[in-house]
Amino acid sequence: VSQSRYKRIEDDKEDFGFLAGQVEEAYPEAVKTFDRDGITYKAVAYDKLTAVLAAQLNEAVEELRQLKARVESIEKANN
Repeated sequence: VSQSRYKRIEDDKEDFGFLAGQVEEAYPEAVKTFDRDGITYKAVAYDKLTAVLAAQLNEAVEELRQLKARVESIEKANN
């Protein structure tokens, strides 16, 4: 899921965030669907993404710690 710029439906102001279609592929429970004037829209439920993003951040931090330890180990072995 990549960040994107878009215009908001309610006030036509530019904003940024995630596209609901992309989010829905990975996390369908984090997308809400609603109708307005006979048109169906999808929107990201950002509150549902918070836990997912925090978990992914924790995984990335742990991987970074492991890689740093590996680099330090390799550097010590080469000195």
